[in-house]
Amino acid sequence: MNTIQTTTATNAQNPNHNKQTAICPHNQDGAIEVAKYIVGEIKRNVKSLVAQKIRYHNTGEIGAELQREFDKSNERIGKIKDPFEFGQPIRNPEIQRNPIISLKLWHDMVDTNKPWDHKWQIVTDEKLLKVTVHRLTPRGACSHSHYHKYKKFDYFYDIWSNIHYGYVGLSVGFSEQALLSGSWVQQVGSDIISAFKERRLPRADTLDDNTAMKIGFELYKKRGKFADKLTPEDMLYIFNTPQNQLPNSKQIHWCNNPSNPNRIKK
Repeated sequence: MNTIQTTTATNAQNPNHNKQTAICPHNQDGAIEVAKYIVGEIKRNVKSLVAQKIRYHNTGEIGAELQREFDKSNERIGKIKDPFEFGQPIRNPEIQRNPIISLKLWHDMVDTNKPWDHKWQIVTDEKLLKVTVHRLTPRGACSHSHYHKYKKFDYFYDIWSNIHYGYVGLSVGFSEQALLSGSWVQQVGSDIISAFKERRLPRADTLDDNTAMKIGFELYKKRGKFADKLTPEDMLYIFNTPQNQLPNSKQIHWCNNPSNPNRIKK
């Protein structure tokens, strides 16, 4: 746990008596650094080649980098390899759009410990580790890397990836309903879902997940498909979210938390 510090002052009424006052050692709002990090991730990932591929199979839109990939082939439109056909090329890609490819690519990016699952990246980032709050989780486990402070609250690390999930998910052409509920049947068809029966498809399992994804949706509607004008300041939106909408992910800062036996009492 982070140690609550004290400051000593002389009592004006009794100069021979020193009074110790507890002070919070968390001078920096570390959640701002995580907000900067996730904004950078969103801005980069919505324009990435894999995002262009997912978007293409969902909507038919061909991004510039994907177009260059097509143009490398001998034909005017080009070729893209189909992972479900033993690496054979797809010809006439405008006609060969396949929603199962978009879902597979998406799943492979957002699944646990994959590139767009940021939890493991946040807890290993040296810069972000320097601004964490060492505290107990609501379940009583000791955490040294999962919480970051903003003003009077500590924020759990999973909200950031869920915001990214909501923003990028809409950007590449998935629906809000599919992203929130995992109801991919309407999005891509029941036959496609059956191909994924052995995999756990992503969805919002908790109120915290749901709330964070919806923040991603709102930011997408405000800043658009390619997030050109998205800023860390936009992420401050999350800090205005009522605590009852993030019951596990927004906790009273540990130095003042009623669950902390050594809390600073005002």
